[in-house]
Amino acid sequence: MTWYSLSAYFSYRRKALTRHGVHSPFVFNFIEQVLRVRPGGTFREQLAQYFGAEHVIWIDDPGATEWEQVYLHATGRRTEHSVIVFTGIYKTAFHTEVWRSLYGRSEVRLSMELYRYGLLFFRDELREKQHFILRYPA
Repeated sequence: MTWYSLSAYFSYRRKALTRHGVHSPFVFNFIEQVLRVRPGGTFREQLAQYFGAEHVIWIDDPGATEWEQVYLHATGRRTEHSVIVFTGIYKTAFHTEVWRSLYGRSEVRLSMELYRYGLLFFRDELREKQHFILRYPA
């Protein structure tokens, strides 16, 4: 673990919310049905089961320099119900900077940080743009 990722972890833990600090029903249900459930499967399997495997697009850390390009490619095949998952968003300062630029895009309606993962949602039902830093495991 690098010095940056260690200090980012402490900052994340200080800001991270549990289910009690969340005001969004969508996010609360996600916490209850995905983050708090420990069926023995991986996080990837839990997401696929909750959202449907066809809606989860994983972007395993190919290097933050490529994230923008991979994101643009992934948005070409996304639907309103898609979730794009990035791994290693706090690996380096550059990873975090690119992650922040991606969740700041206008088409992203909801974003969640789980320290190891960053999730982007595009649901039209979410009227206001929202960003949550969630404690995982919750």
